[in-house]
Amino acid sequence: MKNNAVKYLAVAILSVLVLSCKDYDAEFAEIQARIEKLQAADAQTRKMILSEMDRLSNEILDRIGIMEKNVYKHLDDAVVKLTDKILDASEKIHDKITAGSARLGTSIRDWENKINSLIDSKESDFNAARSKMESELKKAISSGDASLQRRIRNGMSQLDQIQNTFPEKMKQMAAKYSKIQDVADKYKTLSEKLAVLDGRKNDMKTMVAQYSDSMEEVLMQDITEFSSGQMQSLYENILDAYSTVESINDEISSMSDDIDSYYSSMPDVEGLLSDADNAFGQLEDLQSAISSFYPEDLETLISDISDALSAAENCDVDLSDVESSAQYYLGLISSLEQACDEAIAVIEERTGDMEDLDYAIDNYVGVR
Repeated sequence: MKNNAVKYLAVAILSVLVLSCKDYDAEFAEIQARIEKLQAADAQTRKMILSEMDRLSNEILDRIGIMEKNVYKHLDDAVVKLTDKILDASEKIHDKITAGSARLGTSIRDWENKINSLIDSKESDFNAARSKMESELKKAISSGDASLQRRIRNGMSQLDQIQNTFPEKMKQMAAKYSKIQDVADKYKTLSEKLAVLDGRKNDMKTMVAQYSDSMEEVLMQDITEFSSGQMQSLYENILDAYSTVESINDEISSMSDDIDSYYSSMPDVEGLLSDADNAFGQLEDLQSAISSFYPEDLETLISDISDALSAAENCDVDLSDVESSAQYYLGLISSLEQACDEAIAVIEERTGDMEDLDYAIDNYVGVR
């Protein structure tokens, strides 16, 4: 009986073990099936990402090529052309001012002091002229020469204008005259801003070249051993870069068009130079008229007074033309200066964006 009981117990235990093994085999088989299914899905995902990566790689390299063309060609040409035009205008104005100042014996900013000093130096001559005309007027009254009386009184009235109004008039004329120098100073400032813009553009050219090399290095790497997750991460990274490059292309292209537009609309300075030349001539005549004033005979005296007034009036007319022309150029230059500042800011920002992209790509694949 004992032997039979042991046999039954052994059979029972074996039965349980066999059943348990069958359960584990089923579970292992189920797990294996799930793994194979996941592996198949991962392989399909990797295949899809590889295909998309291949397409995106071609597109972003194409866009980077366009960006290089925009920066290296379109923007480069636009900045160079505009800079050359501004530098040429600046040099012409500088040369004209130098020649004009040499003719007048003083700088534009100091002309008011010179002309007023000249007028002050003639004060004794003006007083002597007044005394002479008063003496001649008495003689004309005594002789009953009405025509001579009118001429002398007119001469005395004109002398009053010279003595009483010339200092203020010279101040007003000097303000108009100084506009030529204002334009010259503005052109110099604009040239400096364009030099900064050119430097920032060159920084961007360097960054574009660096980024282009980095992206090519990334896209040439073998990523077949990447997991689908790693592939997806890289794909999203490059997709973001693609969007940024497209945005940069649009901005650089638009900026280059704007600079071209300024180049086309910015007039040459020949009109201003012509007005300035006329003004220099009139200023020279005015200085000469005042310098040569001397109370000689009555007829010469009256003529000199009239000549000085006419020279002042002619000079004021030409300086008004200079002022009007200069204000026009000052407005254009101010607008261009603002455009340069905005362009510099955009290029700096976009160069920074590209630097961030470059580091993100390089760090992702362990280049750096």
